[in-house]
Amino acid sequence: MIIKKYPIIILLLFFLSGLKAQQFASLQLENIFRSLSDKFELPPESGVFTPQTFRLPLRVTYDTEGKIIHLGIAIFSKNEQDVIGKMLCDFQERYLLDVLLQPDDEKARAFLRKNKTEVSISGIALETQFKQEYLEEAIRRIIDGNPLYTLVHENYQWGVLWEDELFCLVFKFPSDIQLILGMDKKEIGDFFEHQLNQYQPTQFEHTPLILDADYLKPLRKDMFVLPGSTFFIEEMRSDIYLIKDSISGYKTVFDAKYPEESIANLFISPDGRVENLEINIRHKGYDETPSFNENLYHLLSFMNKDFETYFGIEHLSSEKLEFTVIFRNKEYTFYHLLFVETTLDAIFEGSEPLKGTLYTYIPNQNIKNLYYEREEKTENN
Repeated sequence: MIIKKYPIIILLLFFLSGLKAQQFASLQLENIFRSLSDKFELPPESGVFTPQTFRLPLRVTYDTEGKIIHLGIAIFSKNEQDVIGKMLCDFQERYLLDVLLQPDDEKARAFLRKNKTEVSISGIALETQFKQEYLEEAIRRIIDGNPLYTLVHENYQWGVLWEDELFCLVFKFPSDIQLILGMDKKEIGDFFEHQLNQYQPTQFEHTPLILDADYLKPLRKDMFVLPGSTFFIEEMRSDIYLIKDSISGYKTVFDAKYPEESIANLFISPDGRVENLEINIRHKGYDETPSFNENLYHLLSFMNKDFETYFGIEHLSSEKLEFTVIFRNKEYTFYHLLFVETTLDAIFEGSEPLKGTLYTYIPNQNIKNLYYEREEKTENN
């Protein structure tokens, strides 16, 4: 009896090792792969392929470690990806494939409702109710033809339209970063760290400061403020502070005599002053809190290219400095929040690394609740 167990164990280990051989960037990609794996095998390298058992061409992309980071219908060309944005193109290819892989029409409709997405098709059939076969036929026409493609973004909602003289396909989806990346809370936290590590700025990624003296307001002697906007509460602002300069007219304030204004400028309108500052970050993830050191120049360059930044002082004294920085994504409904505990010497003399706690991909509703609760506590006190 004992001898007979060994072949079973060996076969089981072999089976498990086979499952682990292929890695995925997300559970959603793995589920799509499982739905396809009983129909055909994926090619070992990135590219477009058309399986005999599937009517539409598919695209698979591997990273440098052999992990699958994209699997979807091959709808967009390289030029279209460059214009539209690879992340949005990957989402549309992956999500529409996922819709087609649902077991039946009813489950496909439930899948669309669950994710607050809509697909409508005209010119394929007279029925108004969504069917997978109509979607497949519409995608076939998109791939074989040259329909006009329109992408609209308004009020945190995306709308996509493919149309020609014979048909049109409308696809609507929310600006939900987890939906678009196809990742759960843990996966998206790991994704942030991976993207930050891979990011290589060629120059500082921020909007150039263009001054118009008509918009400046005097704050104190020789100091002016370029008013920004507030974020839920008056203390969280995107103002920039300037002083008169005999050479260039105005320059951003960075002086230990004006700590609050200087530190706000450091994050709202950063420049070469941050290049030598380091920050130790505790990244509050879904089920763990990894810690890593990061160059502040690198972090702010990474953030500023896609975010609006807001700054607020929590505590300021000669012994302790605490402040919050909110990074609001310009296109999607999420925020990053950085809470920093440090000293004035660390900021102005670089005596030690800053210490920060970073919360990433906070949903819109969660950040609203956070500040409404804060306002209520302030009023009660």
